Amino acid sequence: AESMSQVALFRFLAGLGIGGNIPALFSYVAETTSSRVRGKYMTIVASHWMLGSVITAALGWLILPRDVTLPYLNIGGWRLYFVVCILPAILACVLALAFLVESPCYLIRRKKFLEAAGALEKIVAVNGNRHNDSLFLSELLGLLHSKHAGWSGTGDVLGAEGETLVGGMKHSAVLISQLLKAREQRKLVVVLGTVWFCLSACWYGFMIWLPQFFEAQHDNVYLGNLVTSLGDLPGNVINFFIIDKLGRKNALVLS
Repeated sequence: AESMSQVALFRFLAGLGIGGNIPALFSYVAETTSSRVRGKYMTIVASHWMLGSVITAALGWLILPRDVTLPYLNIGGWRLYFVVCILPAILACVLALAFLVESPCYLIRRKKFLEAAGALEKIVAVNGNRHNDSLFLSELLGLLHSKHAGWSGTGDVLGAEGETLVGGMKHSAVLISQLLKAREQRKLVVVLGTVWFCLSACWYGFMIWLPQFFEAQHDNVYLGNLVTSLGDLPGNVINFFIIDKLGRKNALVLS
């Protein structure tokens, strides 16, 4: 980037990916984990965000203040740091494509019942294949197979319009509208959205100010970022043990 407008453009493009992967990731965990361990799995997944911030802060401390140059490619400074930070994103794409099953809900909406049955079998196997889960799965598989046997064609449950970007956005708008019509659901969405907004505003406001504080103290800004990132570790560890014992609401309030 050679100007602030270019920085803003590239940051906007990066935000499209960041803003998309967070809801996709947490909804995926909720859909593919058993309710008895879902809280802990959510905590483990969320803690990797903290782990990533610690590692990138450490890399920034090691690379940015020093004259580190990649041999043969003559890349150093912030360019080298950007290259290093891009590599985990590429690895994430490879791992997701290679090891994750598709969402059964998504496959059912697409009327891909056999693929949904296969995905459900893998999910139950990962979650321990308990007796109740196996009974539920056998009944559900029978339902899916019967639907598949009685259905012909390759159309989508959303219709042809749902295959397009505009059609998908319209369908999402309809779902959101239906969600907000019910009083209790609307209340839950508004409250949780407000809580998340307040927490994000507090956190990012603090993080924006913090580098200025380190500069005013004549401290190493990058080392300060590393220490700040490590500060999230105790909360993640404690939450792992208390979230299923105290409940989601109490854990949220205490955190």
